[in-house]
Amino acid sequence: MYWYEDNNAERGVYVSSRVRLARNFADYPFEPRLDKTGASEIIERVKKDLCSDPEYTFTDFSALDENQKYSMVDKHLVSPEMAEKKTPSAIVENQSKGIVVMICEEDHLRIQSIRAGLDLDGAYKACCEADDKIDAAEKIAYDDTLGYLTHCPTNLGTGMRASVMMFLPALTLTGRIRGLSHQLSALGLTVRGVTGEGSTAKGSLYQFSNCTSLGMTEEEILDNLKETTAKIAETEQRLRNELDKRSGEVLRDRIMRAYGTMKYAYALNSEEMYRLYSDVRLGICLGYITDMTLVQLDSLLIDTLPATLSAQAGKELSPAERDRLRAEKVRAVK
Repeated sequence: MYWYEDNNAERGVYVSSRVRLARNFADYPFEPRLDKTGASEIIERVKKDLCSDPEYTFTDFSALDENQKYSMVDKHLVSPEMAEKKTPSAIVENQSKGIVVMICEEDHLRIQSIRAGLDLDGAYKACCEADDKIDAAEKIAYDDTLGYLTHCPTNLGTGMRASVMMFLPALTLTGRIRGLSHQLSALGLTVRGVTGEGSTAKGSLYQFSNCTSLGMTEEEILDNLKETTAKIAETEQRLRNELDKRSGEVLRDRIMRAYGTMKYAYALNSEEMYRLYSDVRLGICLGYITDMTLVQLDSLLIDTLPATLSAQAGKELSPAERDRLRAEKVRAVK
């Protein structure tokens, strides 16, 4: 079960939590100096280290077609940078624990776990499981002063990036989201869009993560992120209540119009889908919409993103074909 299918988490504000550890083998050069032979050797070593456990499965990522690769980006299982690679690469998954190990991305290893709702501790514990298995079998690049040695200097230290995806429609509608970036930088955090670095915010979805990992322990990074996002969540909930009290009828009309469009449209492009998703998701959170769940809606958004639609169809779809198929899938939700 992937994170967006999890019915057990509270996800009205917190959509998902992710922890990622960057690791490199001590006896191989960093990217991009790593040649194909070296990349293939690293892939085989990690496969051996992890896949002796039947819970872990191996996929030759470089053998997938473009739609299959970017569908995994849609699901936040791999990075866009991983999908763009032309050299040997692979992934190892433990789906029950939300673990995905990207092999030969920017670093030799990107060990990550993504969980529904606010579960940074669970994601970190899962990452440590895979990290411990590899560390027991391999010599990992590490310096007593700099910590884990990584391709990008900002990952030195713990090599950890922790992030929380949050749904913030009230902060977006009131324009208060714009002031967050400056405040967060003083706390060692940053805000990004739905697919991470360089992406724009869509669907009122924002990803909050630590900027650096040097000079802090893993626990300190997680605690800082949890404390800050808790304050953001509190503000978001307060603003939702104020919007509901101050302009409830106008807000309800906007939400139900979006829901009607989503249920009956013949064609929907991805940008419109994100806009409708934001309004309908807020409607579910406020209790205006009771015949669709957050899990259904979150799964629907991911299943109707462009690459995933083409991957499911087994062929490259035109934009018009995707728009019709997207609307068809939305209409089919009961």
